[in-house]
Amino acid sequence: MTKAVAVVLAGLSALAALLVGSPLRFAGPVAAVGIVSGLGAALIAAVIALRLRVPGPEMARAGAVALALAAVACAAICGIGLVRPYSTESFRLVTAPDVSIAGQILVPEGKGPFPAVVIVPGSDGSRPVTRDSQFGLYRANADLFARRGVVAAIYDSRGSGQSTGDRSTILLEDRARDAAAVARWLADQPGVDASRTGFWGISNGGWVAPLAARLLRSPTFLILVSAPATSEGLQRQYEWAAQLDARGVAASDIQELLQTRWQIWSYLATGEHYDDARSAYDAATQRTWWRHLDAVIHPRWLNRSYVEDSSSHDDLAWFREDMRRDPVGVLEQVSARTLAIYGADDAVIPVAEAIERMRRAADAFRMPMEVRVCERCGHPLLELGIPPRFPRWYADAMIGLIES
Repeated sequence: MTKAVAVVLAGLSALAALLVGSPLRFAGPVAAVGIVSGLGAALIAAVIALRLRVPGPEMARAGAVALALAAVACAAICGIGLVRPYSTESFRLVTAPDVSIAGQILVPEGKGPFPAVVIVPGSDGSRPVTRDSQFGLYRANADLFARRGVVAAIYDSRGSGQSTGDRSTILLEDRARDAAAVARWLADQPGVDASRTGFWGISNGGWVAPLAARLLRSPTFLILVSAPATSEGLQRQYEWAAQLDARGVAASDIQELLQTRWQIWSYLATGEHYDDARSAYDAATQRTWWRHLDAVIHPRWLNRSYVEDSSSHDDLAWFREDMRRDPVGVLEQVSARTLAIYGADDAVIPVAEAIERMRRAADAFRMPMEVRVCERCGHPLLELGIPPRFPRWYADAMIGLIES
């Protein structure tokens, strides 16, 4: 029994040590778990080595000693992971009526002044998004910046974690106002070089960060990671099509589903062509694929009075404001130097289309933008492997943009 416990603890310490070598070490108290489990495994293994009384004790003792040394090494590696050359400070800002944003800044050691970046998180459906969401990905990026001499701000999204507000009705402009407020506050902090401030945004944050930059009108850089270059409506259609394909829905049926859903959405966005939308909806109820559409369309939307009297509710705001907003059009209005980074293996967004749209826009409008691709990365821009890691050139590319 004791040997089994030792093996389990050693395995936990090894796993924790692997995670310390990965950005995902910020998912929680991984380093502390590694230290405790590693030392526990070492202690039990040492006891086994001293008390073992079985045939072939020398070999068994040698194995136990090796286990003890490996566990101590894992604990040491995890301990090194706790050493961070920066301090953290908490903040809370009122960004709108009944909305306050809570977060932290990571301040490098030294005198400064330092450049500064606001980490703009992505979304997670209807679930809360905090500074430690996505297995610590936002904190991992903040840590990367702070280790390279850049003050980094991370925060809980509106209505999530310690931030207040209603996240059920939040729109991209709301998120942008929150991010811009954090950037304004950050630029005024002692030790921050206000002339070198900007945004880092991932996924949904790739829509939000340019909107925040447009509100701020003074950021010097934008770093967009896995940013959809299409409207939010088209991105949702892309994700839905991928889900339908995974369920085995025929390609022709998927196309009809997408067209019908977009026709209904367009009516909700404009209030026009009600009869066409209603006819498409009624016809869809007779199709073999109806159940897929029924899962994403609320029947109340097809009640003419519901849309005409939309002042009494606000669940149509997304269709009217965010569904068709072109993110590339927003970027054209921002003069900040921009670095757009994509993972070639990203299965969340139409990555090839996004890369092409960004490059075309940069050329056509002479935007100060560089587009880079990580060949072995997915949506979070981590190289797939054990442990997952940021690309080797990732930090240098971002710091180079900030300092250029």
